[in-house]
Order: sequence, then structure tokens, then C-alpha cells
Amino acid sequence: MNTARRLARHVFMTFRRWRHGLRNVHSTFYMAAGSQVSRDLVAREFSYVGPECRLGPQVELGPYSMIGPRVSIVGGDHRFDQPGIPIIFSGRPILKPTVIEADAWIGNGAILMAGVRIGRGSIVAAGAVVSRDVPPYEVHGGVPARKIRDRFASQDERDVHDHMLSQPPHRGEYCPPLQEANGPKPRHRASILAAGAILLLAASEICLRAIWGLADPPLLQKDSEIGSLYQPNQRLRRLGNEIFINAYHQRCAAVQSHPSSGTLRVLVVGDSVTFGTTLDQSEIFTSLLPGLIRPAQPASVEVLNASADSWGIGNQLAYLRRFGTFDSSYVILQIGSHDLVQRKSTCERVGIDPALPTRRPRLALGEAWTRYLRPRFVASSSVPWKVRPDDPEIAGRFEQNLVFLTETIRFVRARRAILLIVHTPNRDEVAMIGPKRNGQFDRWRARFLRTAAAENVPVLDLTKRWCGGSESAHYFFDAVHLTEEGHQAVANELGLFIQELTPSQSISVTEQSPHVLVNHEKP
Repeated sequence: MNTARRLARHVFMTFRRWRHGLRNVHSTFYMAAGSQVSRDLVAREFSYVGPECRLGPQVELGPYSMIGPRVSIVGGDHRFDQPGIPIIFSGRPILKPTVIEADAWIGNGAILMAGVRIGRGSIVAAGAVVSRDVPPYEVHGGVPARKIRDRFASQDERDVHDHMLSQPPHRGEYCPPLQEANGPKPRHRASILAAGAILLLAASEICLRAIWGLADPPLLQKDSEIGSLYQPNQRLRRLGNEIFINAYHQRCAAVQSHPSSGTLRVLVVGDSVTFGTTLDQSEIFTSLLPGLIRPAQPASVEVLNASADSWGIGNQLAYLRRFGTFDSSYVILQIGSHDLVQRKSTCERVGIDPALPTRRPRLALGEAWTRYLRPRFVASSSVPWKVRPDDPEIAGRFEQNLVFLTETIRFVRARRAILLIVHTPNRDEVAMIGPKRNGQFDRWRARFLRTAAAENVPVLDLTKRWCGGSESAHYFFDAVHLTEEGHQAVANELGLFIQELTPSQSISVTEQSPHVLVNHEKP
């Protein structure tokens, strides 16, 4: 058998062993399409089951044994000796094992009654009905089956064959397919196409796993208060990029609950924009920010990234209430345009939405379809920023979010941290100008900014800074989420914004606190 055909057989059987749950068959066993076998089938080396066979429980196939097409091993599966009880309700007896010994051949369409033993090297003719054991090296046929002849003409030939079967099974050359006048049958052509398709799918699965890291997404967990959290202590590569999540569900390196002396700690709390989707850990703005903040006195800068998909302002507040501010000097809320009218996310969709997995998918191909390809063709109702301006619930959501914001401000200030807000826009708010620009959030944004100003909270409004800029379109890879260039732009703007908050353009270490604080008092 050539290498391609042998590989095709191996691929076919890997799939069929999984499909039929066959755990007791040798790797060289082969079963053709259309057969139904019991999960407890025992099959030794180089045994074969032809197409459309029906093999019941307790069947054992010896080495080199062959079962032709449409063979059935049946019977003995109902009790019929219970007076006063119909057979259908009489239960099943204990089945006797059916054993087909080494190098036996069962012909096309034969029927074997359960519990018979087909001896070593024997042959059952096509269409025979076997209800008794067949001795070794005999040919049986007919209904009921009777001996027709011996397989070998002499005892010497039988001894030679016995000696061969006593050796460990070894691979030989399989019979080539029969040549037919009109070419291969359609079923044969279909098998070749199916083998090619299976090989292609297998190669695709391997590539998607090895190169793009599919079937290994960042996993979330349900939380009744916060909605969802990334599961702690994950480290993986996704679409060629590194992602790691620490013990506090943050996308950053491992941290202590309190910063070390002389460390400026910044806690950024946001949604999937802050998380950075599948960008590399080094490319998200929270990883870039430490290099853009320059304290006046020597001090290290540490930026924590607490974020998750679909977090609204209420979810951010719930995280802070659960874990605190980690003694941060700054707490920065990343609030997008859609967050202004987004309800607080719950845990209902976690583990159901393909974008919010709680366990790894079985197949990379399946994840590629459900998470990336299908949403391009099927509209999803779980996208939080697609809101209707005339939705009567929007005003109520916005008012609730202002309450969450006010509570967050009080919570952070009670812990001696300085609260900042970075407001990120949607792409169609900054990359378009004139009538094409999306202004559905403008009325909510204006009131949001007035509320922040009334609370004396500095806001970095990127909508205003990016609107109409020639580079803005390159900052987004979809309606909301940022590219590597977008994260770099956020880091640049935010670093400068923090520096501008201090009159001396510097950050000083105070003696009153074990961690770094910023002096915002004006001269």
C-alpha cells in the first residue's frame, strides 16, 4: 500500500475510533464506512471490518481476521423463556462472547449467531448462517452452515501456517483495490474526496492551534456582583501575541496588594478597550504608560490593568469595591462612548456567548467559526455599543451610570487616590466629519463631562482630541477597539495629561505615605 493510502486509512480510523468510542482496538485495525459496532469491540492487529456490518456486544477479532461487507453478528439478546411475559419485556440474558480467531475470513452477507467461535484460519462462505462453532482451518457455508472442505490440503501446510500465526503480528502488503472496467465506484471516489477533506481539516486545525493559538482563548468566570472576571493566573499566546493575567484578574504582571516604597502605582479600570483584545501584552497602553510618566524624583512606575469584556461603569465600581485600589496614587477609569448608556453587565452571557468563554473549545475550527466568522454573517444582539437613539431605556441607563460614577469618585477619594477619566470614542465619531459623523452620544457626553467637571475630576476626552484627525481611522480595527497605533496614541496622550496636572511637571514622593502621591495643589 502506498504512503498516501496508508495515511488516509489512519486518518479515517482516528475519526471513527473517536466517533464510535472504540477504546479496545489496535491502531492497525480498520473499519470501513457504514458499519455499526458496539463500543466494547476488541480488535487485534491488522483486523478488518467491511462496510455496512452490524456487530453486537462481546465481539473479539483476532489478528489478520477479515469480516466482509454486510456481515451481522446477532442473536441471544432477548430472553424468551419467561412464561406470562412478552419477549419485549423479558429483559436480556448474559451474552456469550463471539470470538473470531486469527486469520479467519467471514464472507459477504454472512450471519453469525452471538456466542459462536470461528476457529483460527477458518473461512465462512458468503451468505452462510453460522449457529455453531467452526473448527480451525475449515471452510463452512450454507444455511445452516456446514463444512464444505478443509482450507489446506495437508497437515504440513497447516503446520506452516500455524507457525506463522504464532509469531508476533507484522505488517504486509494489503490487497490492491479491484480494477473495474468503468473506473472506481462512486463510493470509492467519495471516500477519496472525504479523505482529502479530512486531511485538509486536520491540517487547518493544527495550523490554527500552532500559529494563531485558537482553541486556547483567555477564559472568564461568572461573578454575581462584577458580572465577569478573567480567570486568574493565565498565560497564553493568542494570534501570535502574549497574554498573561495575574492573580487579581488583571492583564499585567503579578503584583502585591501594596506597592513598595518609592513606587508610583497607577490602577487603570476599563472594558475590552483597556484589555486590548488580542494585542500583545507589550502593545496595550497600560504597558506603554510606565515609560511615559517621569517622576521628578527617582521612582519606579507600576500600572495595573483591571478590565474585562463588556464592563460598564457599574462593573468597574463593583471591581473596586471587591479588590480596592491597591494603594494606587492614581485610579484611571477608561469610559467609552458606548459605556455612557450601557447597562451594568451581568454574568448571564458568560459561558454562552462565544466571546465570553469559561472553558476551552474542543476544536480551533469551531472557535474560528463561532467567534470570528459567523458574526460577520449573522447579526449579534450582544454588541453593547449598537444602541438606538430612540430607545426609551437609554435615559434611565445614563442616569444610573452617573450614579455609579459619583459613587466611584467618592470611593476612590476615600482611599486617598486621585481619580482621572480617559474617555475613548467610537471610530465613527472621530474618523468621520460632517454629516457622516455619528453624533448619537454627543448629548450624553456633554452632560457626562459637566458632571465630571462639577466633581472636579480631570477628564482626558479623546473624542475632542482625535476628531477629524487624519490618523484617527488607523487607531481602530473595528467600531470600538483600538489597534496597536491606537494604544500608543492613548498612552502618549495619557502620559502627557498626567504630567500636565502638576504645576512643576513632576511627580514627588511624600513622606506621609509609603507610596507615591501627586501634588495637585496650585501655587
